[in-house]
Amino acid sequence: MDEPDEQDITIDTAPAALYTGPDRGAFLLRRPNWAFLLWWVVANTAGATVGVFVTQAITKGVWGSRDEIIGNAAATGLLLGASIGLVEWLVLRVFLSGMVWWIPATSLGWAVGLMTNAYLLEHGTYPESTIEFAVAIGAAVSLAQYITFWRRIPLAELWILVSVVAWVTVVITMPEIGHFTYSIGLISGHDIPGWLDVLRNLVLGVWLFGVLETATGLTLIWLLRRALSPLPPSTGSVTSA
Repeated sequence: MDEPDEQDITIDTAPAALYTGPDRGAFLLRRPNWAFLLWWVVANTAGATVGVFVTQAITKGVWGSRDEIIGNAAATGLLLGASIGLVEWLVLRVFLSGMVWWIPATSLGWAVGLMTNAYLLEHGTYPESTIEFAVAIGAAVSLAQYITFWRRIPLAELWILVSVVAWVTVVITMPEIGHFTYSIGLISGHDIPGWLDVLRNLVLGVWLFGVLETATGLTLIWLLRRALSPLPPSTGSVTSA
């Protein structure tokens, strides 16, 4: 019986064969498994926590005096975005090469998003600007990040859509989650114990990162797995990752 030639063996056994073409980047290194999602959520939670403490120490919070609100929002966005972008890059670099621009892109996206929201909160009431708040953050950050892998991953535009929808979902539901947390303690009036306030913030934080990072993490897994799908022999040539 004839033995298969070397080309057939390469096509059938390549663990991560890449489609050739302008939309397939050789910077894709490996296929993410489900552990990627865990690391993505943990990294973002750690990066945001550190970022919040650092920005609070330096800027004393985003919402300072009226004259300083835009500047504080920009500084907070740059610092918080850099912290989150750094830990995200530490996870992404295992799967993608040439992603160092992810850090400044994330930092700039957060700065633009928070500056936009500072303007919205100055010129509108909170209930009217809730959706705009979420769209501004989600769109600014995801668009800046999208540019780093534009034309390298097919359907990368999905990253922007998922991010914006996740942000809108979180911002709309967070007030109800907070009220529900207070109701667990059977609190009446405005006398809120310190421990319940901490619990509320913890629940809100878990909800925030649970929704955002699960949504974006699953999207990344799908996009990278799709980009690293083996090429059928009849479609064209392949190259090994």
